Formats: sequence, C-alpha cells, structure tokens
Amino acid sequence: MCITTYRKKLIQALTKKDEQIDIRSNPRHHLEKKDGKAHKVRRYCTECYKTNSQMLGSKMAKNLSKKVTTFCSQ
Repeated sequence: MCITTYRKKLIQALTKKDEQIDIRSNPRHHLEKKDGKAHKVRRYCTECYKTNSQMLGSKMAKNLSKKVTTFCSQ
C-alpha cells in the first residue's frame, strides 16, 4: 500500500460520521439568572465547591470557589 492511499483511508476513517452519536434534544441543566442586585444574589458555584471541598476541605473550598449569579432551575 502506498503512502497516499494510506493517508486517504486514514482521513476517511477519521472524518467518517458515526451513526451512533446520541444528541440530546433537551439540555440537562438550564441556568437562570436570579433577579436583584448581584451582591445579594451571588452564591458559590456548586460544582466548584463540591470538588474543592472533597480535595481541600470546606474552609479552603469557600475561599477558592467562584461566586456566581446563575443557578440551575432544576
């Protein structure tokens, strides 16, 4: 097999669309922005706090986690 045919087959294999790809029609989370002043509404990001608290403890997680104004409505 020459190099050009190998490359063509490789490109076709890499760019071939998989028919088994599952595309979700509805997003799993829907973020909504809370009403009011950002200073009063901001809370810690739940995912950041969860991962940081497992690794570093609650005090460090509180200091390192981001504060956000958007929350999941679920």
